[in-house]
Amino acid sequence: MTMRPKFHFTAQKGWLNDPNGLVYYRGEYHLFFQYNPNGKVWSRKDMHWGHAVSSDLLHWQELPPALFPKENDACYSGSAIVDWNNVSGLQTGNEPPLLVFFTSTGRGECLVFSNDRGRTFAEYPGNPVIRHLGRDPRILYHEESSRWILAVYDEVNHIAFYASEDLKHWTFQSRLHGFYECPELFKLQDRWVIFGADGRYQIGNFDGRAFEPETLPRPLFTGNAYAAQTFSNADRRILIAWMRSNSGLYADLPFCQQMTLPCELTLDGDALRIDPAVDVPREIISSPDRETVIEGIAIPPAEHIEIVRDTMSVEIFVNRGERYFVKALPPR
Repeated sequence: MTMRPKFHFTAQKGWLNDPNGLVYYRGEYHLFFQYNPNGKVWSRKDMHWGHAVSSDLLHWQELPPALFPKENDACYSGSAIVDWNNVSGLQTGNEPPLLVFFTSTGRGECLVFSNDRGRTFAEYPGNPVIRHLGRDPRILYHEESSRWILAVYDEVNHIAFYASEDLKHWTFQSRLHGFYECPELFKLQDRWVIFGADGRYQIGNFDGRAFEPETLPRPLFTGNAYAAQTFSNADRRILIAWMRSNSGLYADLPFCQQMTLPCELTLDGDALRIDPAVDVPREIISSPDRETVIEGIAIPPAEHIEIVRDTMSVEIFVNRGERYFVKALPPR
């Protein structure tokens, strides 16, 4: 009998894809995700936000779906933050609210909020907060300009930047060309990093209005990873991506698709390094003089190769995070 992956998150049943709303709050890592609880295929009309929490990024408790589609109005990707100072005015109890921004396909970028640590959400009555032809809002705070920033995919390969002081009213700032869906934007040390769903990233400067790249695009990952997002409010820059793969791999299983390992990003000069953020079994080999083939993946000569195997995947970290390879495998 095929075992469910040990180290990679899967929904108990149904389809999942993009990780959404990654946020750390009161001892819990929240993993929301694109979710079809009614079948094992992607379905626009059934696109919910699934929800799971963990205290250690390795053992996950799946909770009931957090967001539900309206008629002809799916819940596409988005992100989450903790409104510590209640600048939105949406707090009703003693806890600061958890705010989620997502694409409502029939309306635009919408805001929902939770006053019970993400267990239930209410809709902001002023939705949509942004109306345009894009999707996948990424919300963050820009300390230098003392404003909230929303980076969102704008149709035809642009990321658009909007700014707000109250998290409800947003003003367009600029666009950056060359990125396709699921934007990610964050500051790491004293540099800014931006990438889209395919993981091609650039490092540069962001002044709260426009992003100025200082490097050429580089790949963050190679293989089946897609639509990665990092956790807000965590003490490390931790990333999870969808391990996109042929749905036929899951034919005899109650679930379809899985997430990558949580990985930690660090900055090394003008490049990102990516390493496992959790302690899992791994093989370590060295191949400094020749190419090595692992599960059909050609790994260039390297002094240090870490291999993490699971029941339906392999992830390979080369030279302590210089390169990262992801491959979904048939069930073992």
